Amino acid sequence: MKTLAEYAKNLIKDVLLVEDDELMAELLINASKNYKCHLIWAKSCQEAIEQLSQREFHVVLLDVKLPDGTGLDIFREMRVNKIMTPVSIVSGYIDEKLIDDVRKIDFAVMIRKPSDFSPASIGSIFDVFSIKKAEEPLSNTGLHAGREKLSA
Repeated sequence: MKTLAEYAKNLIKDVLLVEDDELMAELLINASKNYKCHLIWAKSCQEAIEQLSQREFHVVLLDVKLPDGTGLDIFREMRVNKIMTPVSIVSGYIDEKLIDDVRKIDFAVMIRKPSDFSPASIGSIFDVFSIKKAEEPLSNTGLHAGREKLSA
């Protein structure tokens, strides 16, 4: 019989990806198939806020620049609404101002978007949050805001 800790280690974790760049989203969705996670993709602040109001996530990956606001707007909204899910700011533009702006909201893991887009670089984003590798690639496909499957 499995212990609770053993059972928890094998859980598939729900991850919310907030990213407007379809190439980056596709890369993360494909990489997520090698991890024990179910990735939901939101392309905008509005879609992200809707998802956060409908379900709980184990981690939220936030792009900074979005069409209808910023990842920091979402992060701030989460904390105001007492959503304490761990957050990672995933950006190609990490600088002192961004770090200071994030610190004013709460703690977040800052991850620079990989420049080489290799599977190892993309996968390292999942490694940061101790999302375990799957023994076999999972058939989970990314869902765009829970509505449509991507053919990734």
